[in-house]
Amino acid sequence: MSKFAVFDIDGTIFRSSLYIEIVYELAREKVIELPQKKHEQAYSGWLTRRDKGYDNYRDRMVEFMESQLEGMKVTDFEKAADTVVANQADHVYVYTRRLIKQLKDEGYFLIALSGSQTQLVERFARRWQFDDFVGQIYEEKQGVFTGNSSKSHKDKHVLIEPIIEKHSLVWKDSIAVGDTEGDISLLQKVDKAVAFNPNRALYRKAVESGWEIIVERKDMIYKLSPGSAHNYELIDTE
Repeated sequence: MSKFAVFDIDGTIFRSSLYIEIVYELAREKVIELPQKKHEQAYSGWLTRRDKGYDNYRDRMVEFMESQLEGMKVTDFEKAADTVVANQADHVYVYTRRLIKQLKDEGYFLIALSGSQTQLVERFARRWQFDDFVGQIYEEKQGVFTGNSSKSHKDKHVLIEPIIEKHSLVWKDSIAVGDTEGDISLLQKVDKAVAFNPNRALYRKAVESGWEIIVERKDMIYKLSPGSAHNYELIDTE
């Protein structure tokens, strides 16, 4: 029976989003063509912190990817996934990079979790020596994607249960690290929850729940311990 730690990947370990980077790589390799106007509008909204900023930009990229999926060759996608991981897998946060090594040394079973595609998550997880992973599954038929897919960006506590059962893991002393409200259900289940660079919704839940809050900015890592986070005021940007 082993203790385990679960890490969200996008925005928690990886400083970008695997989902977004695969879209750009597929466009560079001319497998798909980005709709220039819509993309520029969403990207500009993120850069200027308008129109729901990053959330809108990410959602537009997800919608576009899903619209392009049917009929795409699996080999084209996997080639792009290899390139993304080869070029960007080391673009990670210091805090989570160190924590992965520390927990690995302490004998934790490490699980990587992402709403990005399995082909990408598997490669990224292997690079960082995770023991198992969960990602979005694109249905394949005769070497191409059908356009159907599973979803792995919510109900994350449910998604890892098959891994827990498969490897005889225990919830006692378990750890989870996440950065958005999509990670809350998982953080509520473990013994130690870490909200890392949390968005507004997760920050508020972390304060309410007494979870540890970690912020990495420039060359500094800030820790807000349980019981003290309420001393910090959240100032809205609008």
